[in-house]
Amino acid sequence: MRHDLAWAALALALFSSTAQAADVVVHTLDFNTPTLPFTISYGQTFTAASADTFHDEYIFQLQSASFSNATLTMSLGSLLTISDLGANLYRYVDPLQPVGGAALADPTKATLIAQGSGSNLSIHALDLSAGRYVLDISGIVTGSAGGSYAGVFNLSPVLQAAPVPEPTGLLLAAAGIAGLAATRRRQR
Repeated sequence: MRHDLAWAALALALFSSTAQAADVVVHTLDFNTPTLPFTISYGQTFTAASADTFHDEYIFQLQSASFSNATLTMSLGSLLTISDLGANLYRYVDPLQPVGGAALADPTKATLIAQGSGSNLSIHALDLSAGRYVLDISGIVTGSAGGSYAGVFNLSPVLQAAPVPEPTGLLLAAAGIAGLAATRRRQR
């Protein structure tokens, strides 16, 4: 238990982004086109408690990559609590017009790729094609002093499998080697 409290305190100190709770809080961070591999810790601390909802959007552009994510709520008893924590990964079909929460409400601009909910979330490795994506973390701030969450965001290059030679190519290569061997035998 002590270890959990120490970790929570450290995480709160690391994440300087603090928002005052309101009806709906939207926080947007654009990673642009990150150089792969890319790993970053992210999070949010809400200082007021009033059972308000939030959507935090982490936006990124890819040529292609493998994506994975893990998020958890930070809770110090009933002081800093988030309920209904959820994570959704969207692909934008059109360019994001205003960067902000309004775009997620427009289903023509985003297609859901993966989702999860609970206090410990993880979106397991997904190979993503080129395009613009947003990781949306949402929840309700329910702690008496606010709420907090933290996560790790990972992007890595997609591993390309070595090409498998076609059977006809193998047959031609074998015939060429056999012909070369026969020519050498005749020359001796």
